[in-house]
Formats: sequence, structure tokens, C-alpha cells
Amino acid sequence: MFFRIDAFAQRLELALQALPWHFLWCSMACKFGLLIGISSFILDSAALAYKTLEAWNLLGVLPDVLSRSIEILPMRFYKLPGGVEPARTVHLIPPEDPTPDTPYINARLLGQAKTEQILREHLAKYGCHVERGTELLSLEQNDGHVVAHLVKHSGDEEVNESVVSRWLVGTDGARGTVRKQLGLTFLGRVFVAGDAAHVHSPTGGQGMNSSVQDAINLGWKLALVERGLAPESLLDTYTEERLPVIAHMLKQTTDLFQSTRNATASGDGAFQGWTRSRDLKMLGVNYRWSSIVIDEGHPQEASEKDKQLLDAYGADTRDGLHAGDRAPDAPGLALVEAGNVGSETTSLFRIFSSTRHTVLVFSSDGAQIAAVLEATKKLPPRLIHTVVIYPRDSSPSLAVSGADIVYVDRDGYGFSGYGASPDGTTVSVVRPDGIVGALVSGATGLKAYFRNVFLG
Repeated sequence: MFFRIDAFAQRLELALQALPWHFLWCSMACKFGLLIGISSFILDSAALAYKTLEAWNLLGVLPDVLSRSIEILPMRFYKLPGGVEPARTVHLIPPEDPTPDTPYINARLLGQAKTEQILREHLAKYGCHVERGTELLSLEQNDGHVVAHLVKHSGDEEVNESVVSRWLVGTDGARGTVRKQLGLTFLGRVFVAGDAAHVHSPTGGQGMNSSVQDAINLGWKLALVERGLAPESLLDTYTEERLPVIAHMLKQTTDLFQSTRNATASGDGAFQGWTRSRDLKMLGVNYRWSSIVIDEGHPQEASEKDKQLLDAYGADTRDGLHAGDRAPDAPGLALVEAGNVGSETTSLFRIFSSTRHTVLVFSSDGAQIAAVLEATKKLPPRLIHTVVIYPRDSSPSLAVSGADIVYVDRDGYGFSGYGASPDGTTVSVVRPDGIVGALVSGATGLKAYFRNVFLG
């Protein structure tokens, strides 16, 4: 299939392979106003981990995903001989109750065809429609562009076409055209993501879920670079951030496959072979070592970053939130309008977006708030959303000039989740991929983070 978006003025075309993570990448590109193309074949996957549900939330498709998916059902073992009397019921991953910071804690099942249908419906809202039957045959890298050679299948007819694009993202799997053409050791204007980037046992259901994280990590960065707002060096952080995570995932799925295969057929061994650790929910996936994250509360030496590379899948949260961690949710935020605190509340997950950075200012210090908001005025418009959050006991007469929106943290989950003190100022920058890019104490740290991201 091939996507075309003719409504946008920018002449960017991206040849992609269309599995769910490719649709996700396209959705991000469409939201940023980029012209894209996509060609594909179809595979199948079904399990949606917690982190993937968060990605769907950022893209605005989560309500459709939740309404069409089901919870992962338990497995029941039966005694032999006979196979009639139940022996034990086992959950692959034991279900948990939602918490304020993790509202979608349990994985869901949704067939890939339904996932693609949902994403196609949302792509159509941005003028992006799917042309099926288009295949990528080969590609050529040149200075400043890529040439993709395509063939369109229509019945017994085949029509060849060459498409020139500034970038190409290959996500067509281990046996796909992009990986073969590149030899996978390469420098240039072609990126690999999803199954084109990592091949492993399907045990644990981490493949598609890791692929979605690849797509959302690369998507916002490539969009900013293509629009001339970020340096091309920002794209280097795609590999810097994702490679340690994928390396850990490969080891974990290999170990899990071995334990499943070696499980004994009697006693507890058979049951233990089907149980999965909480790590597979991907809550701990992080980029704490990344060169573009800023964390004033947890300064790092080089040796500390090396240590954190080994913990890419299970962030140690005993000392609180770090820059590079997933941004937690926080419900109970009451809107402040005209000095009055409203009765209805919202949550951070309803505020975050895949098309912008969200600057959270936890403070009641007017001077500090003003300094942070002043610093954001020099950043690209519409790509920054400023949110001032006051402590729960703040006066409703507080007024803020320059913020996009103001809340009172009525239930206290925002301040506690982001390690903010009611007596101080904490600024958290949440990236378009739902990762905390910065945890700083004011305007100086904020400026340092955005110097890593934007030009100028």
C-alpha cells in the first residue's frame, strides 16, 4: 500500500512499509504537516503493552483501540490423563489495578488488521489515504535524497515508478527490501525501525510494542529536522536512545524463550514456563543516558551513564523520576480561569501530544514562573505547550500571564509524581514521544534542554 498526501505544501515523501508501527509513524508525520508515502506487505501481531497504549493515547487513537480490543485472558491447564479436571489457571502477566500514574496498566489484545484499520481511519483525517498493491523494489542513496523504485500491482498489470524523497524509513522486517539493500551497516538518509531493525523470538510479545517505540522516537525528531527546526544531529539520538533498549529486549526475549522451552511438563515447571515478568509491560523503558536529556536533580558522571545503559528496560525508580523516563500521568488537575478554580478535573495524559513538547511548571513562585514562560517565548510557536501547575492549597486568585493553561494540582499527584516540592519550582519538559526530556529547576535548565533540540 502507498500513502499520498497532496494537501500539504512541503514536498517530503517518505517510503515506508505498512505495519502498525509504520501507520503510527505516518500519523506523526501527518500531524506535523509532512508529505509522505508508504508501501507494504502485511504480517500479524496482537498484544499491546502498556507503553504502546500510551503511544496510542499520544496520537489520539486510544479510545478506538480500547473499544475494539480485549484484555488478555488467563490460561487454564488441565490434569492428565483425561484433560478434563482443571489443574491451574495462569495469567501470562498478572493483572494489576490502575494507579494515578499508570491508568492503562494491563496489556490488551487487538488483531493487527483491526489496529491498521483504526490507524487508517485516523490517517484519513489528515488527508492521508492508502493505496494498496504498491511494493518497494529497490532504493538508491544520494547526497541529500533517496530514490525509491516502486512497482504498483493492479490485477495482472504492473506499473513501475521512481520516487525521490529526502528520507526513507524502512520498517519492512528482517527479510524486507530495505534491510537487504542497505546491508544494515550504513550511514545516510535511510533509517530502519521495527522488525527491520530487530529480529528475535516472539516470546513475550515485545516485537510490535518495541517497534511502536522505535516509530514514535524517530517520528518527532525527523519531523523537526525536515521542517528546518532542528539540526540533523538530532537524528543520531534515535540510535543512541533505542539501541540499548532493543539490546536489552533481545536478551530478555531470548532468555524467556529458553525458559519456556525448557519448562518441565510436570509440577510447577509447566506453569512457570508461561509466566511473564512485569518488565514486559515496558514501564521501565528509559533513555536516562541520552545526550539530549537534562536532569539537574540527578547529575551523571560518564561511569553512571554506562551503568544506566545496562538498565534500559527497568528503570530504578527508588530515587524518583529521572529525565529520560516515561512521563507519568497525574489526574485531579483543576482548571484555573479568571482566578477561579473549576470543579471539573483533567489529567496530564489528556494534555500531552505527539506533535509538541509540553512544558510543565510546578510552582507557586510568580517570579520563577514568569522567567520560565519568558524563556519559552523564543521557541518555535505551536510546538511548545506551557502548563503551569500550582500546589493543591494554592489561592484561586492566582493569575499567570503567558501560559497556555493553568491548573491547581487538587489531588497532589502531579507534584508527587514529578518529584516537585510545593515550596519550590520544578520544570519538566515532556517530549512528543511521552518521555521526560528535562527535569530542571528553572529557565536556565529549560534553555539548556531546548538548545539540544532546536536550531538557533
